[in-house]
Amino acid sequence: MPFLFRELLLRVSWSIVSPRGNVCARPEKCRKSPPARRLGGSAVRSLDPSRSLHRATFLALVFGCFGSDTPAKARRRFRSIQPGEYDEADPESGCVLTGAMMQPAAKHAVLQTCGVTLLLLPIAGYMWQKFTSKVASQSLSSLLAVLWTYRRTDFRGFMKSHRAAIQKGKESGDYVPGVMNYYSLMSDLITLTSGPFWHFVPMIKGLSRDESHVRFHHTLSQYLGAGKDDKVLEIGCGYGEMGRQVAKISGASVTGLTMADAEIEGGNLRIKEAGLDDRCKIVQGNYHKTEFQDASFDKVFGVYTLKYSSNLEAVFAEMARLLKPGGKFLSYEILVTDKFDSTNAEHREYVGNISTCTCMPPLWPAEAMRSAAKKAGLVPVVEEDIGAVATARPWYTCFTNGVYQILVCPLLLPFFRGAETLRLLPPAFSDWFENLLVHPTVDFVRAGRLGIISGTVVMTWQKP
Repeated sequence: MPFLFRELLLRVSWSIVSPRGNVCARPEKCRKSPPARRLGGSAVRSLDPSRSLHRATFLALVFGCFGSDTPAKARRRFRSIQPGEYDEADPESGCVLTGAMMQPAAKHAVLQTCGVTLLLLPIAGYMWQKFTSKVASQSLSSLLAVLWTYRRTDFRGFMKSHRAAIQKGKESGDYVPGVMNYYSLMSDLITLTSGPFWHFVPMIKGLSRDESHVRFHHTLSQYLGAGKDDKVLEIGCGYGEMGRQVAKISGASVTGLTMADAEIEGGNLRIKEAGLDDRCKIVQGNYHKTEFQDASFDKVFGVYTLKYSSNLEAVFAEMARLLKPGGKFLSYEILVTDKFDSTNAEHREYVGNISTCTCMPPLWPAEAMRSAAKKAGLVPVVEEDIGAVATARPWYTCFTNGVYQILVCPLLLPFFRGAETLRLLPPAFSDWFENLLVHPTVDFVRAGRLGIISGTVVMTWQKP
């Protein structure tokens, strides 16, 4: 900070601190018409003593954040003032404020500067971490990356096609075109802001989000029970992150199945970069009806996949066809819990937003999964909420640790709308931001806190 600006801040801060021991013969007159004082050649008006502490604290904060003189140097400056040096009398009120009287206040201001600076260090460190953290961390830096990366996107056209797909899905029960349209834009955005991990996992206490995901990869591989000689199919694989992890951990050969062209191209590129192209591949197909031969796989699994299906019976029948005798099907899903009350408007809003914003059919309850598996002839093996353990924080904690607080800020959307008006952001950016980022993110958190949905349930079945 330049010397002159630092000097001005120091002098203004000193001038507004109400000195201890200052006695005024007409205090009521002082408060109505504060006397002017001269300090270092600049006229400064004294303040209501009842507010002086707060104002001094504020300017001490300014010193602490922007770097004034060191406390020792400031203390020497204050002590150098001689009695009478800055004596000033107000002719109207008759008040006199002497340099000697200012010395206790000066000491008080220095102490405040030191104390407030120490108090602000953790806050400053936290904000610095949020601004400089990696982009794929669901943090403030992620939001800034979104604003820059998508500043020329046609959000108006995208939102029009998105709403048309939702309506078509509700009318026909076929949500596949809508899901593909959704991920044509959102695949890269989710990867940008969240990295390769698109699903919720148990947030283990003492571990970071990335470390919790690494542990989840091993947990899922254990439940799947794949070996190095097994052929594994991942349905609805996205970019194939989970399939690559299963291949690394178990040594199995993994085929990923998705419908999105961008995910096939991007996923196979990542497989090659990981050096797993001899064991992994991604192909195009609809998991409701695939082109694979009967009994092609030892294991089949899906992570956050069946929430996109409007026909569970068709999915489980196809999984039963693809599995070898003794083979296992694993599903890790977002499910509606028994606490969900369909007559509760708040419950319906949160759960409905999660489905509508992502162009999905309504979320399934666990009982619907059990019923469809039974009809397909699959035998239940495990049903467990792996997040319901003492060592784990709630699965939605990945949002509440950063991005949730940003998205619920009431000033954010008006700011974006204003930026659209000024053409700093593309048209319909705020519409897209509200309906595809704010929602369903905040709905996941609120529904999770109410316990009406679960994001960490593992269910497995075996083919007899």
